[in-house]
Amino acid sequence: MTVIRYEEDCKNSIVETVKAGRRLDELAKEYGPSTDSIRHWVKKYSPVDINVNLSQRMS
Repeated sequence: MTVIRYEEDCKNSIVETVKAGRRLDELAKEYGPSTDSIRHWVKKYSPVDINVNLSQRMS
């Protein structure tokens, strides 16, 4: 099995496309990575606002 490494720019581009509303399965078919990989990239490259998360937990 061949492992394909995607450049950071490519990952960021796919993440931005997800944020714009494209479905993971569409992007996986178009670009090649699995939906799990794309989901991981979205989590990795999406900023988390700690203040929002803390205030939601305290409610």
